[in-house]
Amino acid sequence: MFKRNAVKWGVLALALAVSGGAGAQAKEPVDLDMVSRIRQEAFHRSQVMATFSHLTEQIGPRLTNSPAMSEANAWTRSRFTDWGLQNVHDEAFDAFGRGWEFSNANVEMLSPRVTPLYALPKAWTPGTRGPVEGEVIKVDIKKLADLDQYKGKLAGKILLLNDARDYARASSADSHRHDDAGLAELQVFAVPKDVADAKADRARKAREYLEKQALTRATNAFFAEQGVLATISISGWDNGIIRVGGGGSRKAGEPVGVPELAMMAEHYNQLVRALDHKQPVKLRVDVQARFTDDTDQPGYNTLAEIRGSSKADEIVMLGAHLDSWHTGTGAADNAAG
Repeated sequence: MFKRNAVKWGVLALALAVSGGAGAQAKEPVDLDMVSRIRQEAFHRSQVMATFSHLTEQIGPRLTNSPAMSEANAWTRSRFTDWGLQNVHDEAFDAFGRGWEFSNANVEMLSPRVTPLYALPKAWTPGTRGPVEGEVIKVDIKKLADLDQYKGKLAGKILLLNDARDYARASSADSHRHDDAGLAELQVFAVPKDVADAKADRARKAREYLEKQALTRATNAFFAEQGVLATISISGWDNGIIRVGGGGSRKAGEPVGVPELAMMAEHYNQLVRALDHKQPVKLRVDVQARFTDDTDQPGYNTLAEIRGSSKADEIVMLGAHLDSWHTGTGAADNAAG
Protein backbone atom coordinates (compact mmCIF):
# COMPACT_ATOMS: atom_id res chain seq x y z
CA MET A 1 0.00 0.00 0.00
CA PHE A 2 2.85 2.36 0.76
CA LYS A 3 4.29 2.02 -2.72
CA ARG A 4 0.94 2.73 -4.40
CA ASN A 5 0.41 5.76 -2.18
CA ALA A 6 3.94 7.02 -2.81
CA VAL A 7 3.50 6.68 -6.55
CA LYS A 8 0.16 8.45 -6.49
CA TRP A 9 1.51 11.38 -4.50
CA GLY A 10 4.65 11.44 -6.62
CA VAL A 11 2.55 11.73 -9.78
CA LEU A 12 0.45 14.45 -8.17
CA ALA A 13 3.56 16.40 -7.16
CA LEU A 14 4.94 16.07 -10.67
CA ALA A 15 1.69 17.30 -12.16
CA LEU A 16 1.68 20.30 -9.86
CA ALA A 17 5.30 21.08 -10.66
CA VAL A 18 4.68 20.95 -14.42
CA SER A 19 1.50 23.00 -14.30
CA GLY A 20 2.97 25.54 -11.91
CA GLY A 21 6.12 26.10 -13.92
CA ALA A 22 4.65 25.96 -17.42
CA GLY A 23 5.02 29.69 -17.98
CA ALA A 24 8.56 29.84 -16.70
CA GLN A 25 10.16 26.97 -18.60
CA ALA A 26 9.71 25.08 -21.83
CA LYS A 27 7.91 21.75 -21.64
CA GLU A 28 9.98 18.69 -22.38
CA PRO A 29 8.80 17.08 -25.63
CA VAL A 30 6.98 13.78 -25.20
CA ASP A 31 7.69 10.90 -27.56
CA LEU A 32 4.12 9.76 -28.05
CA ASP A 33 5.18 6.90 -30.28
CA MET A 34 7.36 5.49 -27.51
CA VAL A 35 4.58 6.02 -24.95
CA SER A 36 2.23 4.06 -27.21
CA ARG A 37 4.77 1.24 -27.61
CA ILE A 38 5.20 1.03 -23.82
CA ARG A 39 1.44 0.87 -23.34
CA GLN A 40 1.10 -1.88 -25.94
CA GLU A 41 3.85 -3.88 -24.25
CA ALA A 42 2.22 -3.49 -20.84
CA PHE A 43 -1.31 -4.30 -21.91
CA HIS A 44 -0.67 -7.07 -24.46
CA ARG A 45 2.72 -8.65 -23.75
CA SER A 46 3.20 -8.11 -20.03
CA GLN A 47 5.59 -10.46 -18.21
CA VAL A 48 4.48 -9.28 -14.79
CA MET A 49 2.43 -12.31 -13.79
CA ALA A 50 4.94 -14.80 -15.19
CA THR A 51 7.71 -13.11 -13.20
CA PHE A 52 5.54 -12.82 -10.11
CA SER A 53 4.42 -16.45 -10.27
CA HIS A 54 7.93 -17.80 -10.70
CA LEU A 55 9.19 -15.92 -7.64
CA THR A 56 6.27 -16.83 -5.42
CA GLU A 57 5.31 -20.32 -6.60
CA GLN A 58 8.37 -21.84 -8.28
CA ILE A 59 11.01 -20.46 -5.90
CA GLY A 60 8.70 -19.58 -3.01
CA PRO A 61 9.86 -18.17 0.35
CA ARG A 62 13.25 -16.47 0.11
CA LEU A 63 14.74 -15.93 3.55
CA THR A 64 17.94 -13.89 3.35
CA ASN A 65 20.97 -16.15 2.77
CA SER A 66 18.83 -19.26 2.38
CA PRO A 67 19.29 -21.60 -0.60
CA ALA A 68 16.02 -20.26 -2.02
CA MET A 69 17.36 -16.70 -1.86
CA SER A 70 20.49 -17.77 -3.75
CA GLU A 71 18.21 -19.33 -6.36
CA ALA A 72 16.24 -16.08 -6.59
CA ASN A 73 19.42 -14.04 -7.09
CA ALA A 74 20.59 -16.37 -9.86
CA TRP A 75 17.19 -16.42 -11.58
CA THR A 76 16.96 -12.62 -11.44
CA ARG A 77 20.40 -12.24 -12.99
CA SER A 78 19.29 -14.57 -15.78
CA ARG A 79 16.08 -12.59 -16.40
CA PHE A 80 17.92 -9.26 -16.46
CA THR A 81 20.45 -10.64 -18.92
CA ASP A 82 17.74 -12.11 -21.18
CA TRP A 83 15.94 -8.75 -21.18
CA GLY A 84 19.06 -7.00 -22.40
CA LEU A 85 19.93 -5.06 -19.27
CA GLN A 86 23.56 -4.12 -18.70
CA ASN A 87 26.03 -4.52 -15.85
CA VAL A 88 24.04 -7.38 -14.33
CA HIS A 89 25.68 -8.48 -11.09
CA ASP A 90 25.22 -9.37 -7.44
CA GLU A 91 26.53 -6.82 -4.96
CA ALA A 92 27.48 -8.06 -1.49
CA PHE A 93 26.69 -6.30 1.76
CA ASP A 94 28.35 -6.89 5.12
CA ALA A 95 28.13 -10.31 6.73
CA PHE A 96 24.43 -10.86 7.35
CA GLY A 97 24.72 -14.18 9.13
CA ARG A 98 24.18 -17.86 8.52
CA GLY A 99 21.75 -19.31 6.04
CA TRP A 100 18.76 -21.26 7.39
CA GLU A 101 15.81 -23.22 6.06
CA PHE A 102 13.05 -25.52 7.28
CA SER A 103 11.15 -28.24 5.48
CA ASN A 104 8.44 -29.35 7.89
CA ALA A 105 6.82 -28.65 11.25
CA ASN A 106 4.20 -30.73 13.09
CA VAL A 107 2.63 -30.04 16.48
CA GLU A 108 0.12 -32.44 18.07
CA MET A 109 -1.69 -32.21 21.37
CA LEU A 110 -1.60 -35.60 23.12
CA SER A 111 -3.54 -34.58 26.23
CA PRO A 112 -6.05 -33.57 27.48
CA ARG A 113 -7.21 -34.74 24.02
CA VAL A 114 -5.55 -35.70 20.75
CA THR A 115 -5.66 -33.10 17.98
CA PRO A 116 -3.32 -31.43 15.49
CA LEU A 117 -2.26 -27.85 16.25
CA TYR A 118 -0.97 -25.33 13.74
CA ALA A 119 2.38 -23.68 14.37
CA LEU A 120 5.43 -22.72 12.34
CA PRO A 121 9.08 -22.35 13.38
CA LYS A 122 10.76 -19.00 13.82
CA ALA A 123 13.68 -18.40 11.49
CA TRP A 124 17.22 -19.15 12.70
CA THR A 125 16.05 -21.53 15.41
CA PRO A 126 17.15 -25.18 15.56
CA GLY A 127 15.05 -28.19 14.69
CA THR A 128 14.01 -30.89 17.14
CA ARG A 129 16.05 -33.66 15.45
CA GLY A 130 13.01 -35.90 15.37
CA PRO A 131 9.73 -35.86 17.30
CA VAL A 132 9.89 -34.85 20.96
CA GLU A 133 7.15 -35.11 23.58
CA GLY A 134 6.83 -33.07 26.71
CA GLU A 135 4.62 -31.46 29.32
CA VAL A 136 3.54 -27.90 28.62
CA ILE A 137 4.04 -25.13 31.16
CA LYS A 138 3.62 -21.37 30.87
CA VAL A 139 6.47 -19.03 31.84
CA ASP A 140 6.62 -15.30 32.38
CA ILE A 141 10.01 -13.81 31.46
CA LYS A 142 10.27 -10.07 30.95
CA LYS A 143 13.71 -9.37 32.45
CA LEU A 144 16.92 -11.22 33.22
CA ALA A 145 16.05 -11.69 36.90
CA ASP A 146 12.91 -13.64 35.89
CA LEU A 147 15.07 -16.54 34.71
CA ASP A 148 16.19 -17.42 38.25
CA GLN A 149 12.79 -18.76 39.35
CA TYR A 150 12.86 -21.42 36.61
CA LYS A 151 16.29 -22.94 37.29
CA GLY A 152 16.06 -26.72 37.53
CA LYS A 153 12.35 -26.77 36.58
CA LEU A 154 12.31 -26.79 32.77
CA ALA A 155 14.02 -30.02 31.67
CA GLY A 156 11.88 -31.91 29.15
CA LYS A 157 9.24 -29.16 29.10
CA ILE A 158 7.59 -27.26 26.23
CA LEU A 159 7.11 -23.62 27.19
CA LEU A 160 4.32 -21.17 26.40
CA LEU A 161 5.81 -17.67 26.38
CA ASN A 162 2.68 -15.49 26.19
CA ASP A 163 -0.67 -14.98 27.85
CA ALA A 164 -3.83 -15.85 26.00
CA ARG A 165 -5.48 -12.89 24.31
CA ASP A 166 -8.89 -12.02 22.98
CA TYR A 167 -9.48 -12.25 19.27
CA ALA A 168 -12.50 -11.74 17.06
CA ARG A 169 -13.65 -12.68 13.59
CA ALA A 170 -12.75 -10.12 10.97
CA SER A 171 -15.56 -7.62 10.42
CA SER A 172 -13.94 -5.81 7.49
CA ALA A 173 -11.68 -6.55 4.55
CA ASP A 174 -7.99 -7.11 5.29
CA SER A 175 -7.05 -4.35 2.85
CA HIS A 176 -8.71 -1.45 1.07
CA ARG A 177 -7.83 1.27 -1.39
CA HIS A 178 -7.50 4.77 0.06
CA ASP A 179 -9.48 7.66 -1.35
CA ASP A 180 -8.06 11.21 -1.45
CA ALA A 181 -9.23 11.93 2.10
CA GLY A 182 -7.61 8.77 3.41
CA LEU A 183 -4.34 9.56 1.65
CA ALA A 184 -4.38 13.03 3.16
CA GLU A 185 -4.78 11.55 6.65
CA LEU A 186 -1.68 9.40 6.10
CA GLN A 187 0.38 12.56 5.64
CA VAL A 188 -0.57 13.89 9.08
CA PHE A 189 1.86 12.99 11.83
CA ALA A 190 3.24 14.64 14.92
CA VAL A 191 6.61 16.36 14.55
CA PRO A 192 8.50 16.64 17.87
CA LYS A 193 8.70 20.28 18.88
CA ASP A 194 11.48 19.81 21.36
CA VAL A 195 14.80 18.59 19.95
CA ALA A 196 15.93 17.42 23.37
CA ASP A 197 12.76 15.35 23.79
CA ALA A 198 13.27 13.76 20.39
CA LYS A 199 16.87 12.83 21.22
CA ALA A 200 15.78 11.42 24.57
CA ASP A 201 13.10 9.34 22.86
CA ARG A 202 15.61 7.91 20.38
CA ALA A 203 18.04 7.14 23.19
CA ARG A 204 15.29 5.38 25.14
CA LYS A 205 14.33 3.24 22.14
CA ALA A 206 17.96 2.35 21.49
CA ARG A 207 18.43 1.36 25.13
CA GLU A 208 15.27 -0.76 25.09
CA TYR A 209 16.43 -2.50 21.90
CA LEU A 210 19.82 -3.37 23.40
CA GLU A 211 18.18 -4.61 26.59
CA LYS A 212 15.81 -6.81 24.56
CA GLN A 213 18.72 -8.23 22.57
CA ALA A 214 20.62 -9.02 25.78
CA LEU A 215 17.55 -10.74 27.25
CA THR A 216 17.11 -12.80 24.06
CA ARG A 217 20.72 -14.02 24.12
CA ALA A 218 20.50 -14.89 27.82
CA THR A 219 17.17 -16.65 27.40
CA ASN A 220 18.39 -18.67 24.41
CA ALA A 221 21.38 -19.92 26.40
CA PHE A 222 19.31 -20.54 29.55
CA PHE A 223 16.62 -22.62 27.81
CA ALA A 224 19.24 -24.79 26.11
CA GLU A 225 21.17 -25.31 29.36
CA GLN A 226 17.99 -26.20 31.24
CA GLY A 227 16.94 -28.85 28.71
CA VAL A 228 13.81 -27.15 27.33
CA LEU A 229 12.39 -29.09 24.36
CA ALA A 230 10.73 -26.15 22.55
CA THR A 231 8.99 -22.82 23.09
CA ILE A 232 5.72 -21.59 21.58
CA SER A 233 4.54 -17.99 21.13
CA ILE A 234 1.11 -16.76 20.10
CA SER A 235 0.63 -15.38 16.59
CA GLY A 236 0.14 -11.64 16.47
CA TRP A 237 -2.69 -12.01 13.94
CA ASP A 238 -6.10 -13.65 14.25
CA ASN A 239 -8.41 -15.74 12.05
CA GLY A 240 -6.02 -18.66 11.67
CA ILE A 241 -3.11 -16.59 10.35
CA ILE A 242 0.30 -17.40 11.78
CA ARG A 243 2.52 -14.36 11.85
CA VAL A 244 6.11 -15.45 12.38
CA GLY A 245 9.51 -13.79 12.08
CA GLY A 246 12.94 -14.55 13.46
CA GLY A 247 14.17 -16.10 16.68
CA GLY A 248 17.34 -17.77 17.91
CA SER A 249 20.24 -16.02 16.22
CA ARG A 250 21.53 -15.92 12.69
CA LYS A 251 25.01 -14.89 13.90
CA ALA A 252 27.62 -17.61 14.19
CA GLY A 253 28.85 -17.98 17.76
CA GLU A 254 25.71 -16.65 19.41
CA PRO A 255 23.38 -19.04 21.28
CA VAL A 256 20.47 -20.14 19.10
CA GLY A 257 18.50 -21.60 21.98
CA VAL A 258 15.86 -24.28 21.41
CA PRO A 259 13.25 -24.78 18.68
CA GLU A 260 10.86 -21.80 18.71
CA LEU A 261 7.44 -21.79 17.10
CA ALA A 262 4.59 -19.34 16.60
CA MET A 263 1.09 -20.82 16.88
CA MET A 264 -2.22 -19.57 15.56
CA ALA A 265 -4.07 -17.69 18.30
CA GLU A 266 -7.13 -19.95 18.28
CA HIS A 267 -5.00 -23.00 19.13
CA TYR A 268 -2.62 -21.24 21.50
CA ASN A 269 -5.45 -19.88 23.62
CA GLN A 270 -6.91 -23.33 24.25
CA LEU A 271 -3.56 -24.52 25.61
CA VAL A 272 -3.52 -21.62 28.08
CA ARG A 273 -7.13 -22.29 29.06
CA ALA A 274 -6.34 -25.95 29.75
CA LEU A 275 -3.44 -24.95 32.01
CA ASP A 276 -5.63 -22.38 33.77
CA HIS A 277 -8.09 -25.21 34.48
CA LYS A 278 -5.26 -27.28 36.00
CA GLN A 279 -5.39 -29.83 33.19
CA PRO A 280 -2.09 -31.51 32.27
CA VAL A 281 -1.16 -30.64 28.68
CA LYS A 282 1.24 -32.74 26.65
CA LEU A 283 2.47 -32.02 23.11
CA ARG A 284 4.46 -33.80 20.44
CA VAL A 285 6.63 -31.44 18.36
CA ASP A 286 8.63 -32.27 15.24
CA VAL A 287 10.51 -29.44 13.49
CA GLN A 288 12.86 -30.13 10.59
CA ALA A 289 15.08 -27.05 10.34
CA ARG A 290 18.78 -26.49 9.77
CA PHE A 291 21.48 -23.87 9.35
CA THR A 292 23.03 -24.05 5.89
CA ASP A 293 26.31 -22.32 6.84
CA ASP A 294 28.76 -22.66 9.71
CA THR A 295 30.00 -19.06 9.48
CA ASP A 296 28.43 -15.68 8.81
CA GLN A 297 27.95 -14.97 5.10
CA PRO A 298 27.36 -11.72 3.21
CA GLY A 299 23.96 -11.02 1.75
CA TYR A 300 23.55 -10.07 -1.91
CA ASN A 301 21.54 -7.54 -3.89
CA THR A 302 21.03 -8.19 -7.61
CA LEU A 303 21.53 -5.06 -9.74
CA ALA A 304 21.36 -4.14 -13.42
CA GLU A 305 21.22 -1.01 -15.55
CA ILE A 306 19.05 0.31 -18.38
CA ARG A 307 21.35 2.93 -19.80
CA GLY A 308 19.89 6.03 -21.37
CA SER A 309 21.25 8.36 -24.03
CA SER A 310 20.13 11.98 -23.90
CA LYS A 311 20.26 12.04 -20.09
CA ALA A 312 22.83 9.34 -19.49
CA ASP A 313 24.34 11.29 -16.60
CA GLU A 314 21.07 11.18 -14.62
CA ILE A 315 19.88 8.25 -12.52
CA VAL A 316 16.41 6.91 -11.77
CA MET A 317 16.54 4.12 -9.20
CA LEU A 318 13.85 1.45 -8.92
CA GLY A 319 13.97 -1.42 -6.50
CA ALA A 320 12.23 -3.98 -4.34
CA HIS A 321 13.64 -6.65 -2.09
CA LEU A 322 13.87 -10.22 -3.33
CA ASP A 323 14.04 -11.74 0.13
CA SER A 324 11.00 -12.66 2.19
CA TRP A 325 10.14 -14.43 5.40
CA HIS A 326 10.30 -18.18 5.34
CA THR A 327 6.64 -19.05 5.88
CA GLY A 328 5.05 -16.97 3.12
CA THR A 329 5.44 -16.75 -0.64
CA GLY A 330 6.95 -13.27 -0.56
CA ALA A 331 4.13 -11.94 -2.75
CA ALA A 332 3.33 -8.60 -1.13
CA ASP A 333 6.72 -8.67 0.59
CA ASN A 334 7.95 -8.08 -2.06
CA ALA A 335 7.53 -9.80 -5.43
CA ALA A 336 4.80 -7.25 -6.15
CA GLY A 337 7.46 -4.53 -6.00
